[in-house]
Amino acid sequence: MKKPNRILEAVLVMAMLIATLALPACKAPRLEPGGVYAPTNELGQVVYADTGLALADASYQLAYDTVSAVLKFERDNRATIWALSPEVKKALDKVREQGNALNLRWAEARYLYKQNPTPAGLTALQTILAEIQRLVPVAQQQLAPVTSTLTQQP
Repeated sequence: MKKPNRILEAVLVMAMLIATLALPACKAPRLEPGGVYAPTNELGQVVYADTGLALADASYQLAYDTVSAVLKFERDNRATIWALSPEVKKALDKVREQGNALNLRWAEARYLYKQNPTPAGLTALQTILAEIQRLVPVAQQQLAPVTSTLTQQP
């Protein structure tokens, strides 16, 4: 058995320690000035970063992507799911309709908010966000009986 090279180990440990100490301290994410979430005043100057919109956008995208993933799974496995439970497709068709309607409402409310960023506009976005977040477990629950059946099969 080969003996480990203690000098090489010490050098590697020191290099990792130095690299770790050289990294900047972790900071909370922040929006850079002039980005997509930075509205301007009448002179075209950036006033502030709109963290409310940034958070709403990120939250909405996560919820929408989750619902979309459930619907894509159902579509990609429709024949199998239909054989196990035809009701799943019917229930998810309703979720699909609601998701599409919410997405249109979101786009319109976001556009209006970007034109005139007011607290009322942000509240409208947050209301739509809450609706799509309520749709996430509804979509996921529709697949629960089918996926548990699929995972139990050999």
